[in-house]
Amino acid sequence: MKRLILVRHATAVDRGPEGSDFHRGLKKRGKREAQVMAERMAPVLGTPDQIFSSPADRALQTARIFADRLGVPAERVVLREELYGDSCPMNSCTSFTASTMAPVRSWCSATIRASPNLPRT
Repeated sequence: MKRLILVRHATAVDRGPEGSDFHRGLKKRGKREAQVMAERMAPVLGTPDQIFSSPADRALQTARIFADRLGVPAERVVLREELYGDSCPMNSCTSFTASTMAPVRSWCSATIRASPNLPRT
């Protein structure tokens, strides 16, 4: 059976170089968030066959952290241009609304709060 697991990038800086959205990297806190979430999800996910990521810096950083923790070789982290910005079909998907995502955000926030070593910056 095939599974699709969606992971949103961790907390990113407000602006990338020269105000670039594409080049916004993860904050120190975001890197730790990604590590914590990958660690918590590892028993559920096992080792995925592939990880697809937007080429945006923050998404790729998150994907690489997950790949490292889940034992996915770097060559199986695949960049897909269509996953960034307005070209992403999920951006127009009405099934992902604020109300349907609220439980997911709540779970993620609780998981992160339960991690005492997470930087607060």
